[in-house]
Amino acid sequence: MVIVSLTDIAKDFTIPPASGASKPNEAFFRVKCRLATTALKLQNGYETRLQKGMTLQAGFVVTRRTLSQLLFDKVEDWLNPNRTEASPHSATSL
Repeated sequence: MVIVSLTDIAKDFTIPPASGASKPNEAFFRVKCRLATTALKLQNGYETRLQKGMTLQAGFVVTRRTLSQLLFDKVEDWLNPNRTEASPHSATSL
């Protein structure tokens, strides 16, 4: 696992032309991240340096919610976290 900080998110999505590298009609947002380290160390101790051209697949945690919050809060609280009305369980910005 590599720790990164998110520096920029594109305001519009991109649909790449069909090729072997991507699925047809698969939209995505371009993001820019800053790496905390230039090496990747696996649990078994193997370590390698990250290099230009390596492929990265990432998952982003937007907010953390408990099951009870999801079940009992208003649906709008988690569908629209940018509401002006503050909620005690609303998402915080990153």
